[in-house]
Amino acid sequence: MPSYKGASTHILAFCRALAQEHRVTLLTLGDRPLPPWHGFTHGVFPLDEPNPLRRGLAFRERVSAWLTRHPVDVVHFRSPWEGVAAADLGVPCVYEVNGLPSMELSYHYPKVTGHTLEVLSRWEARCLAVASAVVCPAEQIRTNLLVRHPEVEPGRITVIPNGYFEVTLSRRRPRRPPDQPVPLVYLGTLSPWQGVFWALRALRGLGERFSLDIYAPYHRVLSPLAEKCIRTFSLAGTVRLCGPVDRVRFSEVLPRYAVGLCPLTPTSRNLEQGCCPVKLLDYASFGLWAVAPDLPAVREVVTQGKSGFLYRAGDPDSFRQALMDAASAPAAPHPRDGGLVTWEEAGRRLRRVYSALVT
Repeated sequence: MPSYKGASTHILAFCRALAQEHRVTLLTLGDRPLPPWHGFTHGVFPLDEPNPLRRGLAFRERVSAWLTRHPVDVVHFRSPWEGVAAADLGVPCVYEVNGLPSMELSYHYPKVTGHTLEVLSRWEARCLAVASAVVCPAEQIRTNLLVRHPEVEPGRITVIPNGYFEVTLSRRRPRRPPDQPVPLVYLGTLSPWQGVFWALRALRGLGERFSLDIYAPYHRVLSPLAEKCIRTFSLAGTVRLCGPVDRVRFSEVLPRYAVGLCPLTPTSRNLEQGCCPVKLLDYASFGLWAVAPDLPAVREVVTQGKSGFLYRAGDPDSFRQALMDAASAPAAPHPRDGGLVTWEEAGRRLRRVYSALVT
């Protein structure tokens, strides 16, 4: 499991929450299971398959084989790959929809065919039909599901926002000397919809007012492209590409910064499907101001002037002004003052969903 990704944070938090009342087994691809002190069993399926479609089908086969050998009371799945394997078991299913492959896959793999996306959409519909409960992290995702699949009863969908981890005040960011550049940070991937390349272009002309560290996993195409952009935009002395940072090191890394970037682009993936970026919650938990575009998905997490500063999506001048506002603002308030919930509260909400199923 890639510990630098928001998905892993979400998965681990939910597994730990459910393990307080249930016996939990997490199944993923990989070759290194998590240690048992996490509170649940982690089964891994090693698979050396670069093709994403064949990898998904192989994962489904392994999940299906595992389920035939291990009786379960509830199956909780996050995608139609493993969801279809659980659809015929005759036990309650929880479909956790953080994104739809039929919408997202073309952003990862532009050459994917329309037929493939259509098949994925049918699988998603089947998973929604058999699910006893559907959970998602944002109201916008819930709305998108009901528009794309009007046959789903609205009462079966529960919105459980992503949470933040409580951080002691001493581990939140210290005051910055006024004569130093404002330190910016970006956590995440270099995927096009994340907007990192757009942000690099928008940072041109700001001189040494800001520095930016990008914590992202290496990508054989996008990482060299990011390095080229840094050189092209004369940002070599301002922007650094760093490797991914795991959650254990967050308390060491994040207090160094004043502002966290989440420069999502106004694509259908972000505008129609929706999302709930964990990075925004991580920034808030360590006392960083967030700078992000004024999109519906962002407004569910960021309150203008209270937990971050919003800019007009795609507008470099508005982006630069938001950076200036964040740099001159006093310390950011506590996340709960912005209406955010902790992962503990998110876990309690998920356990209530399970209580209804088990009863």
